[in-house]
Amino acid sequence: MTELLPAKATFAPGEPIVVEARDVRGPVRLLHLDRLVAEAPVDDGVVTFLPQPEGGYGVDANDASTAVDVLADPLTRPRYGFVSHYEADRVVDGVVENVRRFHLNAVQFYDWMYRHAKLMPPSDEFEDALGQTVSLATVRQLVAAVREAGSLPMAYAAVYAVGAEAWPEWEGDGLFRRDGSPWMLGNFLWN
Repeated sequence: MTELLPAKATFAPGEPIVVEARDVRGPVRLLHLDRLVAEAPVDDGVVTFLPQPEGGYGVDANDASTAVDVLADPLTRPRYGFVSHYEADRVVDGVVENVRRFHLNAVQFYDWMYRHAKLMPPSDEFEDALGQTVSLATVRQLVAAVREAGSLPMAYAAVYAVGAEAWPEWEGDGLFRRDGSPWMLGNFLWN
């Protein structure tokens, strides 16, 4: 399949723009709006352009195209995605390719914690509050890979509720309905 895939979700000013060129023949063009900025050959499956000023750029060749952002602060134009599966030995390549393909400069890590009232687990592999298997080694691999792909990994932790095992400790800080019953998320988290 012919494809142009940025090496990173976002490039910094002063950083060369690198694009993976899969089955691309001939020169690859870098454009800013409708203006040709540069043209470069494919060298061993990769195209490299000189650093560019901040802005959005189009990249095209034959039947393939993509875009790249050059930003000092990637969150000035946030593109957000998320990850929510962390089983042991998960292959992270597909996640990283999608981070690059969709130019995701921020990736939130959902449901990686042990319990809502105790984020870090007693061991590196555990079952979360919903019974899903989580491997902290996989979480760490995904965080490193997302960062390497030019995106900001962000932790998500539900600090607004606790599970049944922690409710007695936090009940005094709970939110209650007029009838005195606690507000709940589903039937497993107490607010």
